[in-house]
Amino acid sequence: MVRRYRDQKGRIRDAMGKAFKLGRSGRAEEKNVGKMHATARAAGKDPETGKAGARAVGHAMWQKLTGRSPKAEESMTLKERAEKLVAKYGTATAAGKASGMSRHAIGRALKGKNLNAKNTEKLEAQERRDALKPRVTQRIKKSMTGIPQSSQSDSPQNTFGIYALVEVSSDKPEERWLYPGRMTGNAGALDDLEDLAAEGPEALQERIQEIMDEYVECEVLEIMDIQW
Repeated sequence: MVRRYRDQKGRIRDAMGKAFKLGRSGRAEEKNVGKMHATARAAGKDPETGKAGARAVGHAMWQKLTGRSPKAEESMTLKERAEKLVAKYGTATAAGKASGMSRHAIGRALKGKNLNAKNTEKLEAQERRDALKPRVTQRIKKSMTGIPQSSQSDSPQNTFGIYALVEVSSDKPEERWLYPGRMTGNAGALDDLEDLAAEGPEALQERIQEIMDEYVECEVLEIMDIQW
Protein backbone atom coordinates (compact mmCIF):
# COMPACT_ATOMS: atom_id res chain seq x y z
CA MET A 1 0.00 0.00 0.00
CA VAL A 2 1.37 3.44 -0.94
CA ARG A 3 1.70 5.70 2.08
CA ARG A 4 0.11 9.11 1.68
CA TYR A 5 -0.01 12.26 3.72
CA ARG A 6 -1.39 15.78 3.53
CA ASP A 7 0.93 18.75 3.19
CA GLN A 8 0.36 22.10 4.97
CA LYS A 9 -2.05 23.19 2.23
CA GLY A 10 -4.10 19.99 2.56
CA ARG A 11 -2.91 18.44 -0.70
CA ILE A 12 -2.47 14.66 -0.80
CA ARG A 13 1.11 13.55 -1.53
CA ASP A 14 2.96 10.24 -1.56
CA ALA A 15 5.96 9.31 0.59
CA MET A 16 8.31 10.99 -1.92
CA GLY A 17 6.37 14.23 -1.79
CA LYS A 18 4.80 13.80 -5.23
CA ALA A 19 1.27 15.18 -5.52
CA PHE A 20 -1.48 12.74 -6.45
CA LYS A 21 -3.59 13.32 -9.53
CA LEU A 22 -7.00 12.38 -8.27
CA GLY A 23 -9.73 10.84 -10.37
CA ARG A 24 -13.40 11.05 -9.49
CA SER A 25 -13.11 8.54 -6.63
CA GLY A 26 -9.95 10.22 -5.36
CA ARG A 27 -11.58 13.65 -5.32
CA ALA A 28 -14.54 12.19 -3.45
CA GLU A 29 -12.16 10.65 -0.91
CA GLU A 30 -10.29 13.93 -0.48
CA LYS A 31 -13.56 15.80 0.04
CA ASN A 32 -14.64 13.24 2.64
CA VAL A 33 -11.31 13.48 4.48
CA GLY A 34 -11.64 17.26 4.47
CA LYS A 35 -15.06 17.00 6.11
CA MET A 36 -13.68 14.63 8.74
CA HIS A 37 -10.86 17.08 9.52
CA ALA A 38 -13.30 19.99 9.80
CA THR A 39 -15.46 17.96 12.19
CA ALA A 40 -12.44 17.09 14.32
CA ARG A 41 -11.30 20.72 14.49
CA ALA A 42 -14.79 21.85 15.48
CA ALA A 43 -14.73 19.31 18.31
CA GLY A 44 -11.35 20.61 19.50
CA LYS A 45 -9.45 17.52 18.38
CA ASP A 46 -6.34 16.94 16.34
CA PRO A 47 -7.46 16.54 12.68
CA GLU A 48 -5.00 13.70 11.99
CA THR A 49 -5.40 11.59 15.14
CA GLY A 50 -8.92 12.59 16.16
CA LYS A 51 -7.70 12.74 19.75
CA ALA A 52 -8.48 15.46 22.25
CA GLY A 53 -5.46 17.20 23.67
CA ALA A 54 -4.43 20.72 24.62
CA ARG A 55 -6.49 22.08 21.74
CA ALA A 56 -9.69 20.78 23.34
CA VAL A 57 -8.70 22.24 26.71
CA GLY A 58 -7.90 25.65 25.24
CA HIS A 59 -11.16 25.80 23.34
CA ALA A 60 -13.14 24.65 26.37
CA MET A 61 -11.52 27.41 28.40
CA TRP A 62 -12.38 29.98 25.71
CA GLN A 63 -16.03 28.93 25.79
CA LYS A 64 -16.05 29.09 29.59
CA LEU A 65 -14.61 32.61 29.49
CA THR A 66 -16.82 34.08 26.78
CA GLY A 67 -19.89 31.85 26.56
CA ARG A 68 -19.30 31.23 22.86
CA SER A 69 -17.47 28.56 20.92
CA PRO A 70 -14.36 29.22 18.80
CA LYS A 71 -16.50 28.46 15.76
CA ALA A 72 -19.02 31.17 16.74
CA GLU A 73 -16.15 33.56 17.41
CA GLU A 74 -14.69 32.96 13.97
CA SER A 75 -18.01 33.64 12.25
CA MET A 76 -18.62 37.01 13.94
CA THR A 77 -18.62 39.99 11.58
CA LEU A 78 -17.16 43.43 12.25
CA LYS A 79 -20.70 44.80 12.17
CA GLU A 80 -21.78 42.43 14.94
CA ARG A 81 -18.76 43.35 17.05
CA ALA A 82 -19.35 47.08 16.55
CA GLU A 83 -22.98 46.68 17.56
CA LYS A 84 -21.95 44.94 20.77
CA LEU A 85 -19.50 47.72 21.61
CA VAL A 86 -22.07 50.46 21.01
CA ALA A 87 -24.62 48.54 23.09
CA LYS A 88 -22.10 48.36 25.95
CA TYR A 89 -20.73 51.91 25.83
CA GLY A 90 -23.85 53.74 24.69
CA THR A 91 -22.61 55.66 21.65
CA ALA A 92 -20.29 55.18 18.69
CA THR A 93 -18.03 57.89 20.12
CA ALA A 94 -17.70 56.09 23.47
CA ALA A 95 -17.22 52.74 21.76
CA GLY A 96 -14.49 54.22 19.60
CA LYS A 97 -12.74 55.76 22.61
CA ALA A 98 -12.79 52.43 24.46
CA SER A 99 -11.26 50.59 21.53
CA GLY A 100 -8.82 53.30 20.43
CA MET A 101 -10.71 54.05 17.23
CA SER A 102 -12.50 57.05 15.77
CA ARG A 103 -16.27 57.43 15.75
CA HIS A 104 -16.04 57.38 11.96
CA ALA A 105 -14.37 53.95 11.99
CA ILE A 106 -17.03 52.56 14.32
CA GLY A 107 -19.67 54.03 12.01
CA ARG A 108 -18.16 52.23 9.01
CA ALA A 109 -18.22 48.93 10.86
CA LEU A 110 -21.85 49.50 11.89
CA LYS A 111 -22.72 49.92 8.21
CA GLY A 112 -21.01 46.65 7.37
CA LYS A 113 -18.08 48.31 5.61
CA ASN A 114 -14.50 47.06 5.77
CA LEU A 115 -11.89 48.61 8.05
CA ASN A 116 -8.14 48.78 7.64
CA ALA A 117 -6.10 46.03 9.32
CA LYS A 118 -5.18 48.15 12.33
CA ASN A 119 -8.75 49.16 13.14
CA THR A 120 -10.01 45.64 12.49
CA GLU A 121 -7.56 44.33 15.07
CA LYS A 122 -8.58 47.01 17.60
CA LEU A 123 -12.28 46.34 17.14
CA GLU A 124 -11.92 42.57 17.47
CA ALA A 125 -9.63 42.83 20.50
CA GLN A 126 -11.90 45.20 22.43
CA GLU A 127 -15.04 43.19 21.72
CA ARG A 128 -13.31 39.99 22.86
CA ARG A 129 -12.14 41.66 26.08
CA ASP A 130 -15.66 42.86 26.78
CA ALA A 131 -17.02 39.35 26.19
CA LEU A 132 -14.98 37.93 29.09
CA LYS A 133 -16.85 36.98 32.24
CA PRO A 134 -14.95 38.78 35.05
CA ARG A 135 -15.50 36.25 37.82
CA VAL A 136 -14.63 33.29 35.59
CA THR A 137 -11.56 35.11 34.30
CA GLN A 138 -10.24 35.75 37.80
CA ARG A 139 -10.96 32.19 38.91
CA ILE A 140 -9.05 30.72 35.98
CA LYS A 141 -6.09 33.06 36.51
CA LYS A 142 -5.88 32.09 40.17
CA SER A 143 -6.07 28.39 39.32
CA MET A 144 -2.48 28.50 38.08
CA THR A 145 -1.16 28.33 41.62
CA GLY A 146 2.20 26.65 41.05
CA ILE A 147 1.66 24.92 44.40
CA PRO A 148 2.57 21.19 44.36
CA GLN A 149 -0.21 18.67 44.83
CA SER A 150 -0.97 17.81 48.43
CA SER A 151 -0.28 14.19 49.28
CA GLN A 152 -3.42 14.19 51.43
CA SER A 153 -5.83 15.13 48.65
CA ASP A 154 -6.62 14.03 45.13
CA SER A 155 -8.99 16.93 44.55
CA PRO A 156 -8.23 19.60 41.91
CA GLN A 157 -10.11 22.18 43.97
CA ASN A 158 -8.90 25.74 43.32
CA THR A 159 -6.30 24.45 40.90
CA PHE A 160 -6.37 23.97 37.12
CA GLY A 161 -7.06 20.25 36.80
CA ILE A 162 -8.04 17.90 33.98
CA TYR A 163 -9.64 14.48 34.38
CA ALA A 164 -8.73 12.49 31.30
CA LEU A 165 -8.13 9.13 29.70
CA VAL A 166 -4.38 9.03 29.13
CA GLU A 167 -1.82 6.68 27.66
CA VAL A 168 1.57 6.42 29.33
CA SER A 169 4.22 4.74 27.16
CA SER A 170 2.79 1.44 25.93
CA ASP A 171 0.73 0.81 29.04
CA LYS A 172 -3.02 0.34 28.98
CA PRO A 173 -4.92 3.68 28.88
CA GLU A 174 -6.13 4.83 32.28
CA GLU A 175 -8.25 7.59 33.75
CA ARG A 176 -6.53 10.10 36.02
CA TRP A 177 -6.45 13.70 37.15
CA LEU A 178 -3.72 15.91 35.68
CA TYR A 179 -2.75 19.04 37.56
CA PRO A 180 -0.91 21.47 35.25
CA GLY A 181 -1.81 24.33 37.58
CA ARG A 182 0.27 22.84 40.39
CA MET A 183 3.53 22.82 38.49
CA THR A 184 5.94 25.44 39.84
CA GLY A 185 6.87 26.41 36.27
CA ASN A 186 3.24 27.17 35.52
CA ALA A 187 2.69 29.59 38.39
CA GLY A 188 0.97 32.70 37.04
CA ALA A 189 0.99 31.25 33.51
CA LEU A 190 -2.39 32.86 32.80
CA ASP A 191 -1.87 36.23 34.48
CA ASP A 192 -2.19 37.83 31.03
CA LEU A 193 -5.42 35.99 30.29
CA GLU A 194 -7.25 39.13 29.14
CA ASP A 195 -4.55 39.87 26.58
CA LEU A 196 -4.59 36.29 25.31
CA ALA A 197 -8.37 36.36 24.97
CA ALA A 198 -8.17 39.65 23.08
CA GLU A 199 -6.03 37.87 20.46
CA GLY A 200 -8.61 35.09 20.07
CA PRO A 201 -9.11 31.40 20.93
CA GLU A 202 -6.04 30.18 19.05
CA ALA A 203 -3.71 32.38 21.12
CA LEU A 204 -5.26 30.94 24.26
CA GLN A 205 -4.92 27.42 22.89
CA GLU A 206 -1.21 27.95 22.22
CA ARG A 207 -0.65 29.04 25.83
CA ILE A 208 -2.58 26.02 27.10
CA GLN A 209 -0.31 23.84 24.94
CA GLU A 210 2.72 25.35 26.67
CA ILE A 211 1.13 24.75 30.08
CA MET A 212 0.30 21.16 29.23
CA ASP A 213 3.78 20.52 27.83
CA GLU A 214 5.27 21.74 31.12
CA TYR A 215 3.36 19.07 32.99
CA VAL A 216 1.96 16.21 30.95
CA GLU A 217 4.27 13.31 30.18
CA CYS A 218 1.57 11.22 28.57
CA GLU A 219 -0.80 11.32 25.62
CA VAL A 220 -4.28 12.65 26.35
CA LEU A 221 -6.82 10.45 24.57
CA GLU A 222 -10.05 11.89 25.93
CA ILE A 223 -10.84 14.77 28.27
CA MET A 224 -13.72 14.02 30.62
CA ASP A 225 -13.72 16.99 32.96
CA ILE A 226 -11.91 20.29 33.44
CA GLN A 227 -11.86 22.25 36.68
CA TRP A 228 -10.27 25.55 37.68
